[in-house]
Amino acid sequence: MARPRRTQAPAAAARIDLDDVRRLTAPREGDRRLLLGVDERELAPVALDADAEPHLLVLGDGQAGKSAVLRALLREVMRTRTPQEAQIVVVDYRRSLLGEVPDDYLLHYLTSASQARPAVRDLATYLEGRLPGPDVTPGQLRNRAWWQGAEVFVVVDDYDLVATQQGSPVQTLQPLMAQARDVGLHLAVARRSGGASRAIYEPVLQSMRDLAAPGLLLSGSPDEGPLVGNQKPQPAPPGRGRLVTRNRGTEVVQMAWTDPAP
Repeated sequence: MARPRRTQAPAAAARIDLDDVRRLTAPREGDRRLLLGVDERELAPVALDADAEPHLLVLGDGQAGKSAVLRALLREVMRTRTPQEAQIVVVDYRRSLLGEVPDDYLLHYLTSASQARPAVRDLATYLEGRLPGPDVTPGQLRNRAWWQGAEVFVVVDDYDLVATQQGSPVQTLQPLMAQARDVGLHLAVARRSGGASRAIYEPVLQSMRDLAAPGLLLSGSPDEGPLVGNQKPQPAPPGRGRLVTRNRGTEVVQMAWTDPAP
């Protein structure tokens, strides 16, 4: 998670629009970082470097702002990448993100397990074909030049509905998560924080923790105990959370807001 250079700090606010965060960020040629909000301590824009940190975990109570975070993430993927560079899979059983991704970016929009299982399984098979073989040269490994095509952003809302006792369709991607940068996989998962202390050992969420993926804790009950690093949820206004990353530790962030698609 990286902080872009800012031009002018905003006043502290209960809500900040994504367009305002974009205006605060000095443009840089080739900058593909995904703007997500502002750090409340320094009032500086905060961004996810998806090339270096391909995954994101979001936890919070109902109405805490989980879907809004994913919506902003989707908008930023489409701002920074062309359809030839990024294709998007949305797993959204409650249809909170319906209409957010236009057809030229949308690989799949999946609203049930019966849809998600075959689609994600086929995607995993396709991405496995990108794993480097013995004939890949050191130069190709350095530049990731042994395959061509779009990177795939898999965005999952309400993971507590997706991962059931019958398993999770997304779990077929879990063996590829550690090699995500090699195969062009990005996974963003949002789940309610209630019950997360038990659910965190589900394979996909456990891999997020093992890989020290960026984690965002929105409003929730501290009774759940530590969920991201040593951080427990705590009550907060919608969109306010603690972002935990390897490089920056824990910072309080107001996540950027975008209006839902009409």
